[in-house]
Amino acid sequence: MKLDKYILLTWLIFILLVGIGFFLYCSFLYSPQHTQKEEVLTENEELLHKKVIVIDPGHGGYDPGTFGNDLYEKNINLDVASALQKTLEKEGTTVYLTRSDDHNPTLTDRARFSSQKKADVFISLHINATKDTRANGISTYYSRHLYKKEANPFPEESKELAETIASNVSHTLEMDNHGAFDQGFVVLRQNKAPSILVELGFITNKQDSNKMKDSYFASDAAEGIKRGLLEYFKKNDGRI
Repeated sequence: MKLDKYILLTWLIFILLVGIGFFLYCSFLYSPQHTQKEEVLTENEELLHKKVIVIDPGHGGYDPGTFGNDLYEKNINLDVASALQKTLEKEGTTVYLTRSDDHNPTLTDRARFSSQKKADVFISLHINATKDTRANGISTYYSRHLYKKEANPFPEESKELAETIASNVSHTLEMDNHGAFDQGFVVLRQNKAPSILVELGFITNKQDSNKMKDSYFASDAAEGIKRGLLEYFKKNDGRI
């Protein structure tokens, strides 16, 4: 009989330990820190989340764009576009490039691509050049007026975006800011979204081109454009 009592006691202790173990396992598995939490977005992610941005690296392929100080514009444009895509996608933005390699879509195709993707914003990236090697700094462009029976439907928003981007990019790249100008470029006037063209310095200027050769140029330019977009969307989110 004593043996039976010991066996029974052993089984009771075993069952008790199993029960305690199962309780602790369930408590750990379903504790608050292990349940799925609702995703909390940062302020930046709130502004850029689900936005659609089309980035247009100017020129490409047979058209190298400007050349100076051992640099080709088309390569810089694509480097900055790629860096900007990565920077924005980290914030939850949907980003499309009009070209991701060395080919040259037509200007009309670039604008049409923006419409097809239903872009919230279109940004064309370029590098400036002139015979006057003293010319330097950042310029941006938007299209306000009717030209050849074509007009961008968001002229005021485009102007504000151009001014905001110019200010932020010139700050991050430490270049002079020449402001925003109205110009009827095809990629701007044929676009159906707020659209700008950014000239990221002068390839023919020694100081500007030296910055373009720096490994941080693309990421710094991308950061400046992102800051400009954040500032723009803070003012305009929900209005467009």
